[in-house]
Parts: sequence; structure tokens; C-alpha cells
Amino acid sequence: MKIGTLSLNINTHDFNYGAVLHSWAFQQYLMRQPDVESVDIINYTTPILEGQSLKHPIVSLLRGINRRGSAIEMLHPVLHRRRYKKFRDFIENNMTVSDKAYTQASLNAAVLPYDTIICESDVTWSAGFFGGHYDRTFFLSLKSMKNMNRIAYAPSMADGEVNEEQSEELKKLLKYPNHISCRETYAVDVLKKHTNKPVKHVVDPVLLLDAEDYEKITGKRIINDEYLLLYLPVDDNAGLRNAAKSYARKYGLKIIDLSTYLKKNDDAEVISLTSAGIGEFLSAIKYASCVFTNSFHAICFSIIFNVEFYGFSRKLSRKVIDICELMGLKERYIGSGKFREQKKIDFEKVNAIWREKRAESEKWLKECLYQNKS
Repeated sequence: MKIGTLSLNINTHDFNYGAVLHSWAFQQYLMRQPDVESVDIINYTTPILEGQSLKHPIVSLLRGINRRGSAIEMLHPVLHRRRYKKFRDFIENNMTVSDKAYTQASLNAAVLPYDTIICESDVTWSAGFFGGHYDRTFFLSLKSMKNMNRIAYAPSMADGEVNEEQSEELKKLLKYPNHISCRETYAVDVLKKHTNKPVKHVVDPVLLLDAEDYEKITGKRIINDEYLLLYLPVDDNAGLRNAAKSYARKYGLKIIDLSTYLKKNDDAEVISLTSAGIGEFLSAIKYASCVFTNSFHAICFSIIFNVEFYGFSRKLSRKVIDICELMGLKERYIGSGKFREQKKIDFEKVNAIWREKRAESEKWLKECLYQNKS
């Protein structure tokens, strides 16, 4: 079996740890399966991001792509170059990427060397991310994919909001995947309203692996002191920051601030890791005493490494709420209300839920992969 995977991963408008890691994890998982000869992460740039440049943010800024992020990164060129190099090095050294780079047009016209193609994870099924319309590539609808086994594994619909125009678009696009699943529980009902095909809830690809599987890519411990990790990939949150400082003072913890967007931090209480790479991101979570975040994937890795965490509100918070509720940790989500410390997480219970959800996801995926095998 030769598999190609598609997602928002190596070509996005910022340095996103989760985007790279879910594709790495999924590739690792698939390569362990029987009869799988190869797994390529297809080097695809969605139309809305064509012309973007991670290496040269001024190009993205001038073309109107990710104006805020590009402008901020331009203010810190040295830190930007460091982080860019770390991300590229990780991709080149740890991920198998297709030899060719594709736009939607070239991918549609290509002769692809795969018999199975999988769209996986993150906001690939969110019309809002693509300017109000879906990217049909992520629904595996291109001419080049016609005779393949087409699987949608854990795509996210963001908050699951669909307007009338998007609803009609979605009905047409869902005709193409042979097998449909989604990452958030609330998206199951949304998708079922738009297709007669079965829809399965599955866990994000990072949760298909164990903590031990991440050892080879996890960096060394960053500081010897006990610390709280503060991580905001989107939307600064004053309530989160204030709660983190109060919690850190109470328990005598340092604070490490690791953010997707580069920014200056003059707070003496906070150690900024503005140029952290993938290994440092994993290390920062693994060795933390507690994680304060509004990141879906930071919560996933807190669960994987069995680290205390609190999830906070953000733009499109529903997926953060969903992962907390899925793992029996509803109280760990802090909305607009005042922060209240909770009792320690019972990770024995959480791990049991995780194993059960993962087993269901694996069973579904393997049935899809081997549907035509005797």
C-alpha cells in the first residue's frame, strides 16, 4: 500500500507546532501498519495561502497573507530565522515529504503514485479558514484521486458553524471521500446532516501514539527549576496570563512562555522561548508542573505526558472545550469566568478513556485501509 496524506502542516501561515506534529504522528502510525510500503506527506499549498513565505514574511505581508503574524515576525528577524531553521530542519530530518510541491491546480492534473489518500486532522474542513469556502482538495475531490481509496481521518470543522451556502457546498463535497470521520464530537451531527454516509468520531493523530513514541524527537529539559508553561498559539488572553502568574507564585514556579507568534516580553517573571522548535515544544510540555494554554494540541500533549493543565477560551474555543469533555476533564476548561484551581487530574482514569477512544479510532481506520484486502 502506498499512501499519500494531505493536511495543513508544512505550508501554513505561521509556525504551528500542532500542525507539524499531527502529520508526523500520523505518518509514524501508518508506517507501522501491515502491507504499508510508503507514506508521503503531500507537499500541498492551499489556494488561499499560495504566495505565502515562512522564510521571508515581508512577501506574505505585501501579498496580504497573515498580515498580523508577518508584521510581528518582521520586527524580530533573528528570532524568526532561528525558528524557521528549526522547523525546516525537523521536517527535512523527520518527515517523508513528496518529491513534488503542489498547488491545487497541479495536484488536480498530477499522476499520483498512491493507491490510498488520506486527508487528516486540523481545520481542513473549516470553510472559515479558507475565506468562507471549503478547499475541495481536502475533501479528496480532485481528478488525480479518482481511483484511490479516499479516507478522511479526523478533519476538524473548527466550531462547526455552516451557513446556507456552505451547507450546499458541503453536501457536494462529502460525496467524494469513501470513508468519513471527524475530530470533534459535535461535528458528527453536522456532517450527518449533509451526507448519508456513516460518520465516525476519532481522536487526533497525535493521540494514536504513546509518550514513549515522542521520546526520539523531544528535546532536553529546558531549565532545572520547576515551571509553569504558558502557551498561546492564537489570541492573547489577559485572564490566562494573570491566572498563570498567580498560580506560579502560589507554588513557587518559574514561567516559560512559548508562543507561535513572536513578541517582545519585558516581564521579569516570564522566560520567553520565542524561537523554540518542535523538540523544545514537546520538552516544555513534558517537564512542566502545569500547562496554561488555549491550544488544542497542547492539551493533547499534556494528556499524553500526563501533565496537569488548564484550557482557556480563544477564538473558536469549541474544539478546546470538546477535548476536555471527551477526556472527562470538563472542569479543566476555563471560559470567561474567574479562574478556579481544581483538584489534581486522575490520570489513571484519563488514560483509560484515552485508550478506549484510541482503540475505537484505530479499529475504524484499519477497516478503511484494508477494506478491499482478503
